[in-house]
Amino acid sequence: MSWTKLPKGEFTGIDWAKPNATNGFDPYLVWAEADNFSGYGNKRPKWLPVALELKSGTTVQQLIAAASPKWLHVPPVYTSRAAPKGLRFCTARVRPAFFKQLQPGGSLHALVLRLELGLPAAEYANDSAVSPPANPPEHSSGPAWQAATQAEGLLSGKVLALIDDSLALAHANFLHQGKARTRYFWRQDAQGKGRTPQSMGYGHELSAADINAAVQANTYNGLVDESAVYVALGLSTLGRKMPRREHFFHALDTSVSHGTHVMDLAAGPRTLLSQVANLPPTFDAPPSWAMADDDASRAALIAVQLDYDTVRDTSGGSMNVHVLDGLMYVLSRCADDAKVTANISFGTLAGPHDGTSLLEAAMDALIGLMGGRLQIALAAGNSYQLRTHANATLLKNERAALHWRALPDDSTQSFVELWVEEDRDGLEITITPPGRAALPPLKFGESRMWTGGGKQPLCALIYPKTVATGRRCQGQANFPQNGKSNIPTRLGIVVM
Repeated sequence: MSWTKLPKGEFTGIDWAKPNATNGFDPYLVWAEADNFSGYGNKRPKWLPVALELKSGTTVQQLIAAASPKWLHVPPVYTSRAAPKGLRFCTARVRPAFFKQLQPGGSLHALVLRLELGLPAAEYANDSAVSPPANPPEHSSGPAWQAATQAEGLLSGKVLALIDDSLALAHANFLHQGKARTRYFWRQDAQGKGRTPQSMGYGHELSAADINAAVQANTYNGLVDESAVYVALGLSTLGRKMPRREHFFHALDTSVSHGTHVMDLAAGPRTLLSQVANLPPTFDAPPSWAMADDDASRAALIAVQLDYDTVRDTSGGSMNVHVLDGLMYVLSRCADDAKVTANISFGTLAGPHDGTSLLEAAMDALIGLMGGRLQIALAAGNSYQLRTHANATLLKNERAALHWRALPDDSTQSFVELWVEEDRDGLEITITPPGRAALPPLKFGESRMWTGGGKQPLCALIYPKTVATGRRCQGQANFPQNGKSNIPTRLGIVVM
């Protein structure tokens, strides 16, 4: 049982086996290159989506000026009026030359502080992510859409934004006198109908006029055929299933809709308590069904529907690009005097949980730079007792054993992150694959992969001294269940 050196990245050109090569990078990027992007469709991307934090005093405009559009594309929203002055965070699509320019002597070395990997798959990794279509469809961006946007107008006053999934825009709870309260809707995947917003460069956007037109066209005898509205807007499949016999997650014809539930709690016409029976002090009374009298129940709405592929990403790391883009999209549709509250009820179990991840730092920066005009509400989590976390305090020469279990038929990639305090150079990590002897322990700063005698890595321990994903350290490991799986379950260990 022995480790194998990490390979040279075919995309980044970085020899990850060299001493300190992994330091300061996102370990999920290192793992993606080690296993040839097999977790993202076994296809090497043409472009990598990333989230960037720039060094103090650096602007996004300076980043773009120091780069070439041949290998760096930043969505226009990050240099628009919507981006507050002093913002040092953005998303980008990059090509291999970008990583060469990050090295000492490169044009970006003095500008970029850290980067995190987004979702290197589907339309986010090909040329369509940075190039508008040669023949724009009927509802694409362009002068006509710019005029339409001006006609719709930027939103002023109090605005409630939701970044979620499966948002039932035509539900009665989100209509006011038969008109949509949702003034703008951006669906981030390649499905559905609408225009591609120029400020973002991907996905599809609907305005209130689009939603109202669909509602009016599907109203009969004063009643809205809600299902027909969603079919018209590309938000429902009317029961059509995917090849794996699953419903499309985004489809609004399933029995449960996470985004709609959250949207109603946040902005519906009634508060939660008015819909609950047997409340104190009597504990014996029906719901009051009282109408809400608050700003949230009257506010204009902006909805961003996440691409579910990033939600399904088992690393949990790729959501950063989509959430940050979602926040910037919301700001781009608001006037300078708008007061925005954005609710984000999606999250990941991964990360340092101390506010130092790139996305958390970007949200803090936006809140501060907006001068009180932006508030962000985050979900506290609903993992309850899923036993996804463990804590251990180790004294000198002590050991702690963590038993890591995955289902035998789980062919998705799985990851474990170990976060340790700074200045713990003496901490060693040992991995024991199922049914095998333990691999040699690795020390602080060492990273290796294990192939089990094959060509594809079944396990990687990435243990750099610093990482991009937080202020401490990281690594990854992947095993075939019982040593027999043709498509091995991949267990990633991320030591931070």
